[in-house]
Amino acid sequence: MKNIINEEATTKKNFIIANLGLASASMSGILGAVTFFCFWPKPSPILVLAILASALLGIFLGVLIRKSGLGKPAMIVGGINATIWLAVGIAVQFANG
Repeated sequence: MKNIINEEATTKKNFIIANLGLASASMSGILGAVTFFCFWPKPSPILVLAILASALLGIFLGVLIRKSGLGKPAMIVGGINATIWLAVGIAVQFANG
Protein backbone atom coordinates (compact mmCIF):
# COMPACT_ATOMS: atom_id res chain seq x y z
CA MET A 1 0.00 0.00 0.00
CA LYS A 2 2.80 2.40 0.90
CA ASN A 3 4.49 1.69 -2.44
CA ILE A 4 1.34 2.63 -4.38
CA ILE A 5 1.07 5.95 -2.56
CA ASN A 6 4.74 6.64 -3.23
CA GLU A 7 4.27 5.93 -6.96
CA GLU A 8 1.25 8.27 -7.14
CA ALA A 9 3.24 11.07 -5.49
CA THR A 10 6.13 10.52 -7.91
CA THR A 11 3.75 10.53 -10.88
CA LYS A 12 2.13 13.79 -9.76
CA LYS A 13 5.56 15.35 -9.19
CA ASN A 14 6.72 14.25 -12.65
CA PHE A 15 3.55 15.63 -14.22
CA ILE A 16 4.05 19.01 -12.56
CA ILE A 17 7.72 19.19 -13.59
CA ALA A 18 6.85 18.21 -17.17
CA ASN A 19 4.15 20.88 -17.36
CA LEU A 20 6.50 23.52 -15.95
CA GLY A 21 9.15 22.55 -18.48
CA LEU A 22 6.78 22.78 -21.42
CA ALA A 23 5.27 26.02 -20.12
CA SER A 24 8.65 27.70 -19.68
CA ALA A 25 9.84 26.54 -23.10
CA SER A 26 6.64 27.88 -24.63
CA MET A 27 7.00 31.14 -22.69
CA SER A 28 10.35 31.59 -24.38
CA GLY A 29 8.63 31.69 -27.75
CA ILE A 30 5.98 34.09 -26.49
CA LEU A 31 8.63 36.41 -25.03
CA GLY A 32 10.51 36.27 -28.32
CA ALA A 33 7.42 37.26 -30.29
CA VAL A 34 6.62 40.11 -27.89
CA THR A 35 10.21 41.33 -28.09
CA PHE A 36 10.25 41.22 -31.87
CA PHE A 37 6.87 42.78 -32.54
CA CYS A 38 6.71 45.33 -29.73
CA PHE A 39 10.25 46.35 -28.79
CA TRP A 40 12.35 45.42 -31.81
CA PRO A 41 14.77 48.24 -32.56
CA LYS A 42 15.91 48.51 -28.93
CA PRO A 43 14.62 45.66 -26.75
CA SER A 44 15.33 45.59 -23.04
CA PRO A 45 18.43 43.49 -22.25
CA ILE A 46 16.58 41.81 -19.39
CA LEU A 47 13.78 40.75 -21.73
CA VAL A 48 16.28 39.40 -24.25
CA LEU A 49 18.06 37.36 -21.57
CA ALA A 50 14.72 36.16 -20.19
CA ILE A 51 14.03 34.54 -23.56
CA LEU A 52 17.19 32.46 -23.36
CA ALA A 53 16.73 31.70 -19.65
CA SER A 54 13.19 30.48 -20.24
CA ALA A 55 14.28 28.26 -23.13
CA LEU A 56 17.14 26.78 -21.10
CA LEU A 57 14.85 26.17 -18.13
CA GLY A 58 12.46 24.31 -20.42
CA ILE A 59 15.31 22.18 -21.75
CA PHE A 60 16.63 21.48 -18.24
CA LEU A 61 13.22 20.44 -16.89
CA GLY A 62 12.58 18.40 -20.03
CA VAL A 63 15.85 16.50 -19.51
CA LEU A 64 14.91 15.81 -15.90
CA ILE A 65 11.61 14.28 -16.97
CA ARG A 66 12.48 13.06 -20.48
CA LYS A 67 10.62 9.77 -20.11
CA SER A 68 7.36 11.61 -19.56
CA GLY A 69 5.03 12.43 -22.42
CA LEU A 70 5.65 16.17 -21.99
CA GLY A 71 9.39 15.96 -21.28
CA LYS A 72 10.48 15.42 -24.88
CA PRO A 73 8.32 18.22 -26.31
CA ALA A 74 9.71 20.57 -23.63
CA MET A 75 13.25 19.74 -24.75
CA ILE A 76 12.33 20.18 -28.42
CA VAL A 77 10.48 23.48 -27.99
CA GLY A 78 13.18 24.85 -25.68
CA GLY A 79 15.90 23.76 -28.11
CA ILE A 80 14.17 25.38 -31.07
CA ASN A 81 13.64 28.63 -29.15
CA ALA A 82 17.25 28.70 -27.93
CA THR A 83 18.45 28.10 -31.50
CA ILE A 84 16.28 30.93 -32.82
CA TRP A 85 17.57 33.20 -30.03
CA LEU A 86 21.17 32.36 -30.94
CA ALA A 87 20.56 32.87 -34.69
CA VAL A 88 18.89 36.24 -34.16
CA GLY A 89 21.64 37.29 -31.75
CA ILE A 90 24.34 36.45 -34.29
CA ALA A 91 22.45 38.18 -37.10
CA VAL A 92 22.01 41.34 -35.02
CA GLN A 93 25.71 41.38 -34.11
CA PHE A 94 26.72 41.11 -37.77
CA ALA A 95 24.19 43.77 -38.81
CA ASN A 96 25.49 46.21 -36.18
CA GLY A 97 29.05 45.66 -37.33
